[in-house]
Amino acid sequence: MQIKHLARLSLSAVTLFVLITSCKKSNNTPSNSLSATIGTTGVNTSGTTAWYSTDSSIYEIGGYTMSAHDTTTLALIIAPPFTVNTVVSGNSSVSIDYYDFATNKDYFAGYGVGHSALTVTSLDTVNHKIAGNFTATLYNGISGTDSVLVTNGKFNTSYTVQP
Repeated sequence: MQIKHLARLSLSAVTLFVLITSCKKSNNTPSNSLSATIGTTGVNTSGTTAWYSTDSSIYEIGGYTMSAHDTTTLALIIAPPFTVNTVVSGNSSVSIDYYDFATNKDYFAGYGVGHSALTVTSLDTVNHKIAGNFTATLYNGISGTDSVLVTNGKFNTSYTVQP
């Protein structure tokens, strides 16, 4: 139970970091991408950011979408070791969090909750780039009674190395 709580705090921190560091205007087309079909809704995040934490040895990728009445966040945590082009599944290796501010629903998979499968298709540790795809069944962390299916998940982003 403690691990589940720590995972939620970590993903909440990722989400908050993404929102704080990415909320700025830019005329540049973002080269970093994180997208998925969540339920029947296509989610293409803007403000996608990623980093590798040397302290915890994990990759964290997050992004958000904003519209007039709706904001959502999507975050992934990938724990090495993993092999490029090999499916990683298991709740201790991959965590996925999707939060919809309009409905106040937080859907999660990882650390004993839900199911996820992720493949890192490219990892460049010299130029700090990571890409891959994922699917998941996420469960509502607030009520625990409903779930959402994630398909066509993709990420392709550069990352920074942080302590």
